[in-house]
Amino acid sequence: MNTSRIIVYVNRQLDGVTFGLDPLSRKQLHAAYPKKSPGGSVYVGYDSKADFESYHNRVEPAILPILLGMSEQEIVQLGEIDFIDPKTNELLFRYINE
Repeated sequence: MNTSRIIVYVNRQLDGVTFGLDPLSRKQLHAAYPKKSPGGSVYVGYDSKADFESYHNRVEPAILPILLGMSEQEIVQLGEIDFIDPKTNELLFRYINE
């Protein structure tokens, strides 16, 4: 897919994290893969902030097939995927498909 990098927003809450696809990224995916159906968001709950820290950078690859509506083989073709805090615009994690 020859487009700009895919962006996933990471909204932290008291008891979990919601991963949501950036609207422009959703349009790009739909244009490149019209038969695919990206999800709206994926919520991952946790009991404490320590749980989040242990999940962070490990759970992201697991939620991508659900969020993007794609197989792991198709996701590899997308290139890098940025996980961004929408409140601060801080890059939290960059998933590099290798």
